[in-house]
Amino acid sequence: MDTGHFNCRDYHVTEDLSPGRITAIINSRRRSNASPMNRKVEKCKPFDFFRLPLELRQKVYGYLLPRATARDVSSIGLPFGRSTIECRFRSRKKPIIWERGQTNLLCVCRRMHDEFAAMLYGDSMFVIFVKYSSITFRYQWLLPSGLTPTSDMELLDTFPMKYLQLIRQLHVSVDHPDSYTGMIKYNVGGKGLTYGLRNQVEKLASVFIPREDGPAGLNVLNVELINGNEYLDCEKRGIVRARERVQGTEDVQQVLLPFAGLRGVADVKIAGAITDEFADELCKQVKRDRPS
Repeated sequence: MDTGHFNCRDYHVTEDLSPGRITAIINSRRRSNASPMNRKVEKCKPFDFFRLPLELRQKVYGYLLPRATARDVSSIGLPFGRSTIECRFRSRKKPIIWERGQTNLLCVCRRMHDEFAAMLYGDSMFVIFVKYSSITFRYQWLLPSGLTPTSDMELLDTFPMKYLQLIRQLHVSVDHPDSYTGMIKYNVGGKGLTYGLRNQVEKLASVFIPREDGPAGLNVLNVELINGNEYLDCEKRGIVRARERVQGTEDVQQVLLPFAGLRGVADVKIAGAITDEFADELCKQVKRDRPS
């Protein structure tokens, strides 16, 4: 019997390689080389952690959660035996500083992701800067050395919409530059700056406007309007210049009108280059009840 050779189709088949045996070998190799995606999913036992009440689970999350709070920089302890020195120029406001934590819990499972994300975005204060050309999120975090570096990132490009709608506390600084600065930075001046800045505010406000089928809106809103024209007007004198300054303030404060679309915000503070009447009226509109 011709047993064949290495380049011949006819090979010698021994008794150990009977047709039934060959079929069994092929099937076993198919099972061993099968993709894990095609295997039958085995049901796992329920995670005992989710048997705890939600309040206890949130308490556990709080130990690992990154948190942003307003704190005085002088209260941050420095290592290596260094003590804080009284600053010559003290800021009027306490910066929002993030304390880093663990975000790996977002990758465990969907249920833990939803609970952890609701606390991460809902319990922290987010600082937003609105300019003519951008809407940026100011991220300032605390290092072990006691330093607090700062990073700015585009808000709408960095965070998906499902996370933005979980934010409950917001501090917004709206910067309206003077015409001279506007021409240098954006090649726009006069009414064009006000119109473009209002469009940016409207884009930001549309993200947090509560919807019927969506999550609840904001709980805390702090808005500050910075008018760059006032820094130039401070050198001007006379009654005519004072009247022009008041008229300019009334025109610039209109950029905050898109915030009137918000509803049900319990804590609202509006300050900066605005009149008292405009601030009171806008606060009343923002505090109105959400549509049922």
